[in-house]
Amino acid sequence: MMKVLTPDYLAGHADEVEPRFFLAKNIKAVLVDLDNTLAPVNEHEPRPQFLPWVLRLKEAGLAVFIASNNHGERVATFARILGVEAAPMLAKPFKTRLLKWCKKKGFAPHEVALLGDQVYTDIIAAKRAKILCILTEPLSVVDGHFTHVGRALDRRARKKIAKEGKIPNWRDAC
Repeated sequence: MMKVLTPDYLAGHADEVEPRFFLAKNIKAVLVDLDNTLAPVNEHEPRPQFLPWVLRLKEAGLAVFIASNNHGERVATFARILGVEAAPMLAKPFKTRLLKWCKKKGFAPHEVALLGDQVYTDIIAAKRAKILCILTEPLSVVDGHFTHVGRALDRRARKKIAKEGKIPNWRDAC
C-alpha cells in the first residue's frame, strides 16, 4: 500500500483515543475532522460522547481544533458547542492550508495529530504534511454530496489496510 494512503494508527472512533496517547507522542494539538468523525453529515451537533472527550484532552494540556473542508455555520456551531477553535476550508487532501494553519498557530507538524474517517482526504493530507494521523471508522454510511466517489475508494483502501494488518491500533502504542 502506498505510504501516503497508510494511516499511522487506527481507532474505532475519535473519542476512544486517550490523552495519554497524544502526550506519549509529544503531540500538542489535536485536529479532528467534522463530517462522519464528530457527527454524521445529517446531524447538526456533535455526538454527546465528544464533549467529555474534548474536555479530557484540554485538561491534559492539548489544544483541540475541528479540521474541516467545510466552512460557515456548521463548522462554527460545532466549534462553539465543543468549546474549541475551527480550522475550516482546509482543502484536504492538499497539504498547503494545513501547513499554513500549523505555522499560524505556532505548531510544528510533528506536534500535531489529525483524526479523520477518510483515507483520501484526512490521511493523505496528514501524510503529505508529515502530521501524525489516525484513521477512524465513519459514524454513518450517509455521506455528503462530494464524498460518494471518495468513499468508494476509501472502502478499497480500508480492505487493503485490513488485509495487510500492519497498521497498529492506537492502544498498541501506549
